[in-house]
Amino acid sequence: MSDNVFTVKINNINFADFTEIFVRKSMETLSGIAYFKTANIYLQVQRKLDVFMQDSFEAFINKTSIIKGEVELIDLAYGQEENFVKIGGRDKTGILVDCNWTNSVNEWKKQTILNLMNIICSAFDVSLFVDTSASGLVTKKIESFKINEGETVFQSIKRLCSENRILPISYGNNKLTLTSVSSNNFMKENLQTGNFRILKGRTKQSNINRFSEYIVKGTGKETINKDLVSYLQLYGMSFDSVITNPDRKKVHLSETELDFNSAKEQAYYIRNLHAGYSRPYFYTVKDWVQSNGELWKINSIISVDDKLLRLKKQLLIYQIDFIYNKQNGFISKLYLIDKNTFTNNNVTITSGFDKR
Repeated sequence: MSDNVFTVKINNINFADFTEIFVRKSMETLSGIAYFKTANIYLQVQRKLDVFMQDSFEAFINKTSIIKGEVELIDLAYGQEENFVKIGGRDKTGILVDCNWTNSVNEWKKQTILNLMNIICSAFDVSLFVDTSASGLVTKKIESFKINEGETVFQSIKRLCSENRILPISYGNNKLTLTSVSSNNFMKENLQTGNFRILKGRTKQSNINRFSEYIVKGTGKETINKDLVSYLQLYGMSFDSVITNPDRKKVHLSETELDFNSAKEQAYYIRNLHAGYSRPYFYTVKDWVQSNGELWKINSIISVDDKLLRLKKQLLIYQIDFIYNKQNGFISKLYLIDKNTFTNNNVTITSGFDKR
């Protein structure tokens, strides 16, 4: 039995002894999520469950805070067949995932990315943090940015950030963090074929959304001596040698002003994004922590040597599920992709299943 201890504090009331636990940290969905379930003892002791919708909560693993948020789900049942209380919620960034922009101003001119992000986040009372890996990127001035009618705030943020190689992430601390992939953020643990901690390994590779050529088109930056070619017909290209069909092409229309160099960098980024997501790996491992006692972390690099999946490389952990139930005990599900996925590095992302 693992020594992991999971506790939840809801309005300063501590809860423990859960029968089921699910916590997800993801670079994909922005907001962290948690569900915890326990037997319904409140019927037996004849007192009310002292939890209400929108109560603040904080979940801990081994006394380390893993997610803060508010209660969004209360599922309570009693009877001969069912007798449980299930509580769930997300951290504060969930409001950006759900909601639309309704303020009167939805377009800005000549603002830095940092200014734009502060404007958007402050409207929803979400704190913004910029780590050192993105501090230089957020100073870029955007000539024009518009929030489109009907898109969620997160969709707007993702559109702004992805075109500028910035990752908007929630680490579960009620803040939106702007970051980028760090090659120095290594996990202590390595995954190897035959490792007793690996319960399950899987890869599901697909070329459906991968292309041989990526073309980024946009409008050139305004300059005094601009010519029509560099202003109206600006584009950048990148190629993926893994896809041998020359007719598989993808065109991306950029909403930010470009020059030929930035258009090419954006084409590299989009190519790597498609390629990385096309070669994912999934591992289920024992426990919620590494051998050194530290929790698994998203946006971290892990070395994997798996002969069964034809894999020997460093991968990025982009999603983690911390799970507990009586059948399986404490397990972690790690979702891995190539560490170059969110970069504009001029690389070709391959796997052991690609022809050489």
